[in-house]
Amino acid sequence: MILLRFFRWLSGYVEFCFEAGFCEGFINEAHEKGIKIYSLEKQGDKLFGKASSRSYRRLHAVALRHGGTIKIIKKHGLVFATGKFRKRTGLAIGAFIFVFLLSFLSSFIWNIEVTGCENLSSAQIISYLNANGFKSGVRWKNINRDNLEFSMLSQFDEIAWVHINRYGSRAVIEISEATPKPEINNDSAASNVTARKDGIIVKVSAKKGWQCVNVGDAVTQGDLLISGIYYSEVDKKNHFVSANGEVLAKCVEKIDFTIKRTQSIKKTESKKSVKAFLLFGLEIPLYLPQKTGVNVEKSDSFKYLKLNKTTLPIGIKTTVIRTYSNSYEDVSDDVLKKQAKTKLAQLKKSQLSDYEILSEKTKLEITAEGISSSTTLNCIENIEKINKISGVETENEP
Repeated sequence: MILLRFFRWLSGYVEFCFEAGFCEGFINEAHEKGIKIYSLEKQGDKLFGKASSRSYRRLHAVALRHGGTIKIIKKHGLVFATGKFRKRTGLAIGAFIFVFLLSFLSSFIWNIEVTGCENLSSAQIISYLNANGFKSGVRWKNINRDNLEFSMLSQFDEIAWVHINRYGSRAVIEISEATPKPEINNDSAASNVTARKDGIIVKVSAKKGWQCVNVGDAVTQGDLLISGIYYSEVDKKNHFVSANGEVLAKCVEKIDFTIKRTQSIKKTESKKSVKAFLLFGLEIPLYLPQKTGVNVEKSDSFKYLKLNKTTLPIGIKTTVIRTYSNSYEDVSDDVLKKQAKTKLAQLKKSQLSDYEILSEKTKLEITAEGISSSTTLNCIENIEKINKISGVETENEP
């Protein structure tokens, strides 16, 4: 029923009224001549109905033969909706050009999206694609997607699977990252686990080998923690294995650094924003050429039009141009303290990220030259170090 209504709307139909005549005769003759009329309804001496635009033209003669007249009440359908534009040649030409341009522009790549990245960044992928010719403004037919996908798999070890999908002028790069392979130690040489630094044992777990220390023991650098040589009561002889396990100890770490009081200060002399119009990969400057120099910095930001959450290749690029001068100034004690606090946090993050920090104590010394920071930290860390036993191979345990 819905499909029938759609086809009637597509070909066009009218609502008509027959009046001042013999309704029954009008209906019978229309049926005999194969003129399709439907949705008939009689109200007094008037007959209301519907007919296709072609059928309606044949109903005039039938109405006259039965002493009545027929007139249109309302028109429906695509034919009537577009009929008023028939004489507007420019509009028709414009519509044709629009459809042509839309079809032509859809054969280009205008927008690139990357999905599925966790360890890799979208910027890395897009940068690699651009370097290999896959970028905004390139025609789809000039891109060999299979070869590009294969080259991405070869270039990035983190990628397990990649597929380049085409959605009109939008390219969606679907990436599935590989699970890192666990390191497998195939070394057949026997080894011991020793302490890489001083500490007090808080946890020891020997997966292979003979445990030589217990919780609470104090050890120094080089002490044996897990031995790769042990005596078996089963066969009454020594056995050699590649010892491994986990040995956690309470240790002392130190972080020392200095910051000079006299520092280079970058002072902004001027700041200006300029814009450029982005149209299908083209950049049209809306400003006169700007001077560049050593002490000039530029930062770009982009804003694109969106249609139904889809980014269009039309937008505005804003460039902020800053000129600056370098000078040297002595900073205050408060500034030095803030800088020292920030640097200490950065060093702790980079050097002690895997450690459990129990306590810390920082000593600051401010002089005319700058600030010295000395921090002592009590940490729990893994102190094991693998040392091979020269000339000895591992063997199966009894």
